[in-house]
Amino acid sequence: LLLSEAEQGVLDDIISGPFGASLEARDGRFYAAGRDKVMSFRVYKNHNPVLSGFFDVSGRIESMRVNGSHAYVNTKGGRTYILDITDPSNIFQDGTHDVAYWVRGLEVLDHRVFLLDGNRIRIATIQWNRGWPW
Repeated sequence: LLLSEAEQGVLDDIISGPFGASLEARDGRFYAAGRDKVMSFRVYKNHNPVLSGFFDVSGRIESMRVNGSHAYVNTKGGRTYILDITDPSNIFQDGTHDVAYWVRGLEVLDHRVFLLDGNRIRIATIQWNRGWPW
């Protein structure tokens, strides 16, 4: 498939940024994280991807993971944004979690979050009413 010049420009801006550049695919969609934005694209068979929603974060994105109805977005400043992507055209912030160091790695498995925090791995259990107890 060929992208229009405008579509390619959007993707170039996302992927070629000095920070971020995470890409996750789920259920006929892909989610891309660039410098400071998470975008949702709808993918149709034999058609170009269509931008369906986005969310701006404060800070440079280091990594992003999608798990279930949420995207977990780490920023260089030590904050993880928890975004609700239930409606990909209306992405909104469901919460945040601050960590003490520059977090570079992030993985989500079931209800646990694994963070590469400095030179150690931190493991947290997601509990919506309490945050992330370590």
